[in-house]
Amino acid sequence: MEKIGIAKLTNDNYDSWKLEVEFLLVREGLWKYVSPGVKPQLDASGSNAAAVAVWDEGDQRARATIGLLLTRSQHGHIRNTNSAKEVWDNLEKQHQKKTLTTKVQLLKRICDMESTTRRQHRRTLDGVRGFVREAG
Repeated sequence: MEKIGIAKLTNDNYDSWKLEVEFLLVREGLWKYVSPGVKPQLDASGSNAAAVAVWDEGDQRARATIGLLLTRSQHGHIRNTNSAKEVWDNLEKQHQKKTLTTKVQLLKRICDMESTTRRQHRRTLDGVRGFVREAG
């Protein structure tokens, strides 16, 4: 896989990160491990063992791809996960909270914007748009 320009996930860029990582996983043929993310069950005769092994390998590649696109501060959210779907779902649960706290954080971000450069201002506004969608 060639070098890509996806910023690692922080507490401030989930909305854009999620979309870009989804595109990457689709391009690499790994999205099926997240959505629907349903592992084939080994049948009683074991005749599909090869298919299950292929799934496990792909699932771990998808999990690693997602994990490599996180800052260290995000590792705690995925530490005890075993699949790409679990990683994705845990990150979504962590970052798409529709609570009063999220709305207060949004207000704080808007208030803090006046001391930023134009480029930072634009980046912050993009993040705020995502926050507004998350907050409902």
